[in-house]
Amino acid sequence: MLRQHLEQSGDIVVVGEAGTHEAVQLLARNRRPHVVLTDVLLAGKPGLATIRALTAPQPTRAVSVMVLTSHRNHARAIDALDCGAMAFLTRPINNADLASFVRAAAAGQVLLSATVTTAIRAELVARGAMLWGDRDPITDLLTTTELSVVALLCSGLTTNEAIAEQHHVSVNTVRSQLQRCLRKTGLSDRTQLALWGVRHGLGQPSRPTPPLSPDLLVLPDSG
Repeated sequence: MLRQHLEQSGDIVVVGEAGTHEAVQLLARNRRPHVVLTDVLLAGKPGLATIRALTAPQPTRAVSVMVLTSHRNHARAIDALDCGAMAFLTRPINNADLASFVRAAAAGQVLLSATVTTAIRAELVARGAMLWGDRDPITDLLTTTELSVVALLCSGLTTNEAIAEQHHVSVNTVRSQLQRCLRKTGLSDRTQLALWGVRHGLGQPSRPTPPLSPDLLVLPDSG
């Protein structure tokens, strides 16, 4: 369906379709597209490795990677941009707008849906604070969303299901967030992570998790 709408735009040629990491790499290598439109999941697996491979320095023309997804996962949006994606768009999206966004990505423009800009801005603020040394470098290991997850863990919500319900996300999202927290802090289990959070005040009302900053709208969602 997407292919049909894009091709009807008149100036966009769809050179192929693929559903796995390997197939995308092969297609991109053989057809050398200007833009690759992908999801954050390919064949049920995270597509970050695909984005990273596509945006790695190329001997020929660089590829602009656009993520179009139904997963409104702020952490995945940040990860996708970290891997080199030029756009992170969430469904629903108008087909006519999508063609315009493909043209913009081909021209090197960065596109973000409004649903993820708050989290991305908060992440940039946290990284900037770490760079300039005006916040605790320990807790700045984690993104604002990850700090919030650890704070919930410290408050006594010990199951993925309870944290997911509080954050209004899926259990798989919470599991991924906790795994990232463990990896970044160098800890081995969630008990140690909870103790780490308490030591740094994440479970105490006197030091709440930093709130998300007001929306900085870049691209309004359609639908």
